[in-house]
Amino acid sequence: MRKLLTIFCITACFFILPERAEGQSRAAGAQSSAADALANMNRALNSANAEITPVDAYFLGRAVAANILAAYKPYTRNPELTQYVNRICQTLAINSSQPTAYNGYHVIILDSAEFNAFATSGGHIFITKGLAEAVTSEDMLAAIIAHELAHIILKHSVEIINEVRFTDEMMAVADRAANIAAQNSVNAGQLLYFRES
Repeated sequence: MRKLLTIFCITACFFILPERAEGQSRAAGAQSSAADALANMNRALNSANAEITPVDAYFLGRAVAANILAAYKPYTRNPELTQYVNRICQTLAINSSQPTAYNGYHVIILDSAEFNAFATSGGHIFITKGLAEAVTSEDMLAAIIAHELAHIILKHSVEIINEVRFTDEMMAVADRAANIAAQNSVNAGQLLYFRES
């Protein structure tokens, strides 16, 4: 998808714009518009590829965690179970390629009978009570937590955010290039109208 958008934007900047402009002022305007479009595309690429810092990832993840907690309430009737899953998480994290997160890794049990688990880029891991009660061994629970921890460590949610940012930036550049091309087309049409009069 990224390659397709990049090719589209480059095509829009070079080929949609008229190849030959009538008169020097028109040529200068087209060159200026093309240069502006290329500069905008370059800025967009740099912005879209800007790295999300661990602090940014934490605050993004915290916002997602707030949305999850708006939909599910924390399970508070068994604090020992919450401590237990957090000890498993810390053991897994210490032995991972990223033993620390900006504000640490935290597991919260959600008061739901569903079988589900979630992770945010901020180090928050959510496991539903239904899933936690359904596992039959510590190994199974550790596997669930490890799976969610892997999403955080491998930055899956950050990759999705970067893809969305890149797509948004490239669409803005493509819109700008299309506007420049349309403006140049209108100018060419007006020039032909006055020549025929």
